[in-house]
Amino acid sequence: MYPALIVVDLQNWFLEIGHAEKIERVPALITACNELIDFFASRGLPIVQVETVHQADRSTWNTWMLDNNQPRMIEGTHEAA
Repeated sequence: MYPALIVVDLQNWFLEIGHAEKIERVPALITACNELIDFFASRGLPIVQVETVHQADRSTWNTWMLDNNQPRMIEGTHEAA
């Protein structure tokens, strides 16, 4: 059995919103995540990246987005990167 790294929703929208204490800690989080990614990559271990991305045509929007007409994490936007 080999370890694998799973990186979930490490995208701008999740990192740029929230209270000041959280925002202040984002650079340290990014550094730690990059170190983990480098560690796994240097050993040829699997890295799985999971992202939340929605289509602009509303076909993948969740209920909150639809009810409030608020697009979030639209493919190709800064939020989704």
